[in-house]
Amino acid sequence: MKKLFFPWEKVVDLELPIATRPAFEMSLKLIREGIFVGPSTGMQLAGILETLAKLKKEKKLKKNTNAVLIACDTMFPYIEDYFTVLPELK
Repeated sequence: MKKLFFPWEKVVDLELPIATRPAFEMSLKLIREGIFVGPSTGMQLAGILETLAKLKKEKKLKKNTNAVLIACDTMFPYIEDYFTVLPELK
């Protein structure tokens, strides 16, 4: 079987590590707003907001900047994980 490979490193503008807890926290915020997404989407949104805040602080954020988020997961496979990563929810 042939493995598929996508050279993502060549096409991204920025690689930003986001820890597990902030990813789950952001996902939970979205869930509470009625958007039932998982931690991968929470991680994406945390990264977007961190990047926008950095650009704003450096005065590099253009007026009327748009950001796009693709919600690629759902919360349902991770329900037990929320209680592990965010134990205060118990």
